Amino acid sequence: MVSMLTAATVFEQNFNVTAPPTGWSIKGYKAGGSHQGVGTLKTNSDLFKNNGGNNYLRLTEDLGYQRAWAYYTAAKFPIMGEWKITMEVRIGKTHNGSEITAGADGLCLVFAEAGTVESSGNFDLAKVEGGYGEFEGAPRGVILNTPSYLINSKGYQAGYKGFSFEFDHYDNANEKSREYNHWVDLATWTHSGLGPDMVGDTGFYYNDGWVRCQLDANNGVIIFRYNWNSNTSTYANSVTLDATDAPNGRDIYAYDAYLGICAATGGESAYHEVRYLKLEVEEDAPLPVELSSFSAIQSSVTNAEIKWTTQSETEMTGYYIYRGDSDNFSNALAISPLISANNTTTESHYTFTDSGLGEAGTYYYWLQAQGQDGISTQYGPITLSFQTGGGLDTPDIPLSTRIDAVYPNPFNPSTTISYIILKDAVVNISIFNDRGQLVRNINENHKIAGSYKTVWNGMDNYGNTCASGVYYLKMQAGNDVSIHKAVIMK
Repeated sequence: MVSMLTAATVFEQNFNVTAPPTGWSIKGYKAGGSHQGVGTLKTNSDLFKNNGGNNYLRLTEDLGYQRAWAYYTAAKFPIMGEWKITMEVRIGKTHNGSEITAGADGLCLVFAEAGTVESSGNFDLAKVEGGYGEFEGAPRGVILNTPSYLINSKGYQAGYKGFSFEFDHYDNANEKSREYNHWVDLATWTHSGLGPDMVGDTGFYYNDGWVRCQLDANNGVIIFRYNWNSNTSTYANSVTLDATDAPNGRDIYAYDAYLGICAATGGESAYHEVRYLKLEVEEDAPLPVELSSFSAIQSSVTNAEIKWTTQSETEMTGYYIYRGDSDNFSNALAISPLISANNTTTESHYTFTDSGLGEAGTYYYWLQAQGQDGISTQYGPITLSFQTGGGLDTPDIPLSTRIDAVYPNPFNPSTTISYIILKDAVVNISIFNDRGQLVRNINENHKIAGSYKTVWNGMDNYGNTCASGVYYLKMQAGNDVSIHKAVIMK
């Protein structure tokens, strides 16, 4: 079977609100007077401001040593997968017309490693709070060279891991080189050196207007797009960052992340604001067709019977049967009209009779599944040794490489996954929730052709019990993919 990808929006938030919206944890502190100062807790009126009738989120303002953070806590996503973040931000100016002449720290997108910021499987805000000290827009873990006054201070959590994409602007005559965007390892506060130099782009930093930009990631290679032209819906500039090959050798690593946007000011002042943030991910979608069997038998001296069974069908137009005299699909011909699909979540059985056979020999059959979106998928070939004399030899019904059964289903707390592979292959089973988020990997390693069983204990990769709901089990064996639905019911 063939897996397909589809874009899914994890969230789209315009922050035209007066309090933290559903799914968000937002918190911050007003000026503490120094790096060591605790400051006072911000209220919603400090965080949500109004401009022209529309609210937006203000993370820091015209007072030094501000810090604030907003995390989307309702979902996490694989940082080494395919995702896209689109944002509209306002960075680095005091809004009173003066330029920044000393440290103003920055605004960051934070990718917090889920396993280090959760308690009992849920996001724990106490583990990501950006505290006092050299905050620079993002929290970090306690490290050996941390100044003594930061040890155990709020927001410097031992064990915290993740990466930050930092809009860094320390506009100082001695540190112009820091006027760039870069990856920061939050466990050690190591700047990767990976990022575009933005010193000369006064249209991005230090302006009173909102700027729209985007991060578009594919397995660690990230395109940063900026200088948006709303008239043409295009970005004038783009820079490619390979986060798997940072200059200092600190690669981005694979984990499930919570996304946050954080900001701070240091000895000087600057506004850091966001009015729009959207996260999209590419996810393995349930296939339109979940095929469980496909076979061909000789039913008479002139006919062959083609049968197939589906476990579920979604938005399908129907099926075509193709036949050829070799295993090359490009030489095969359609021998059936469109056979309409049932489009049901229950098992469906189909039969087509090929009455055009007259010569003995080996024939190859394919099943083409036609989606309502115009996309077609081929399954096969299966073979039939056709005879013209008496004593017909009816072969065993061939089976596809697939998840054969999941039982019990629904289940609680565990279920057995039964699967079949037709040839030796490395087998991996990935389990996704109904939002398309990966929750568990089961690596079955290399298997020889045959039938196997494995148990899923209903837990995710971090040992947390998964919630009730629908899950999709995707088995990959070499180039073959099979998807099966399972339900946890408590």
